[in-house]
Amino acid sequence: MTNSFNVINTELSTLAINLKAVDEERLKQTQTQAQVQESLEAVRAEAAAAKAAAEVARKAAEAAASLVSLVPPRPPLPASLPELPRPSAAALVGRAPTPPKRLKPTDVDIEGPIFTSPLHDATVEEGKGVKFTCR
Repeated sequence: MTNSFNVINTELSTLAINLKAVDEERLKQTQTQAQVQESLEAVRAEAAAAKAAAEVARKAAEAAASLVSLVPPRPPLPASLPELPRPSAAALVGRAPTPPKRLKPTDVDIEGPIFTSPLHDATVEEGKGVKFTCR
């Protein structure tokens, strides 16, 4: 009799634990569903805002297109303006040729300066120069 009571007690404990687990799982599902619903509403609101912005952009483009059609075409230049003469090839013959571009030496070894007099600490006033001698 005690044995059967222990078995029933164990079964009831197991059922209670399973019931708590199911309740916790249901609570998690409702919380997840609420979060999904909130994000869905946010996405729908963002889509509506994007649709409204697209409509505003479309109307602005239509307004700009109608303004372009209202602008009159540019009138031609008056014939009274003289056309400036362009130099001919014969006029360019007497000009001095353009000198060729200088190439920069890249393989030249440059040594640093050699000072002929030793360097000493010097105090210089603003606006006055200092002379260094080197070769």
